[in-house]
Formats: sequence, C-alpha cells, structure tokens
Amino acid sequence: MPYLIPTNTCFGLAASIADPQGYNAIFELKNRPHSKPLAILVESFDWLASHTNLTSEQIHFLEHYPRPFSVLTASDFLENFFAEQSWFDHQYYIQYSLRVAHTPEQYNLIQEVGPLFLTSANLS
Repeated sequence: MPYLIPTNTCFGLAASIADPQGYNAIFELKNRPHSKPLAILVESFDWLASHTNLTSEQIHFLEHYPRPFSVLTASDFLENFFAEQSWFDHQYYIQYSLRVAHTPEQYNLIQEVGPLFLTSANLS
C-alpha cells in the first residue's frame, strides 16, 4: 500500500520495502520508469551504523548536517533482504540512496511497517 507522507520539501510517496504492490504502485502513480531507483527512508542514524558500510566519521558528519539529505552507500542488510525478493529491480540498485526520518509521521510509519521506499509526490 502506498502512503503519502510529509517530507522536508512537500509530500512524498512511500511504501514498505517489503511491499511489492506498494513499490509498483509508486512507479505507476508517478509514471516513473523502474530504471530510476527509489530512495529508502530509515528510522535513525543508528540504523545507518548497523546496516550500511558508512564509517562512524561519515555518520557523525551526517548527524550534524543541517538539512535532510540522501546518502548513496552499500548495505549488506538491504542486499541480502532484496536478494530474496523476485519482484525487486536488482539491476538498478548497485548502491542505495538512504534518508533518515526527520518528522514524527515518518518515524511512526517506519516503526509500524519498517524502512520505506520514498520519492517525491510529483510526476517523474
């Protein structure tokens, strides 16, 4: 199921990373080709530390960056998770664009359904 959630700029379309119907619905709603990967919204900097190849120095820098951001990185956790998902567009996700939740709505939804695919609500 796709969700409409507030972001730092306006609203975004989101779906659980475990929801193939939600994933495909985002691409359909935006008329977006699957060759344009989606970002993944995670709950915290601790999640980045535990599930990515970012160094503690990189995470410290990102924690103190003044605005929301996306960081492109490898993630063995996501690689292993998606390896079991036949519906996932593996060929377009060499690395993952990750964002950390920064609103209560984002954080609460992640607590409910897990990390989220996320993109802006405008057409691609």
